[in-house]
Amino acid sequence: MFNKSLFLAIFCCSSLELFAMQSYEVGVATAAEDNTCDITGLDKKEVLRALFNAAQVNMDSFHCARAALSELTEQDLDDALMSGGYSVEYLKGRQLKVNLRSNTVDVRLFNRYNGSGAGQRAIAVLRRLRR
Repeated sequence: MFNKSLFLAIFCCSSLELFAMQSYEVGVATAAEDNTCDITGLDKKEVLRALFNAAQVNMDSFHCARAALSELTEQDLDDALMSGGYSVEYLKGRQLKVNLRSNTVDVRLFNRYNGSGAGQRAIAVLRRLRR
């Protein structure tokens, strides 16, 4: 059955708003997905570096793109972890959106911005390299 009000709502949205709605829906995790990763025994700085390397560069502005192309130093990692109390939203133009305070990391928001399963894959690769 044709829903006229739904059609009008979608038709009246600007293309940017419609794109934002579609992007949000794609990134939402279902209840069946496991969005937590165990990082017990891993160094928090190494986890942060692995997630940073797996994150996509945010090209929304020149400054973000330029920052993302610069080298990630140990001082950058220390500053990011200490300034937010182990909660890191952005690092050098990349959206991380993770909290490394405990031994489990919720990567739901990381995956929303960087691709489905990106956080789990980054931590799994780090684990394999540390064996």
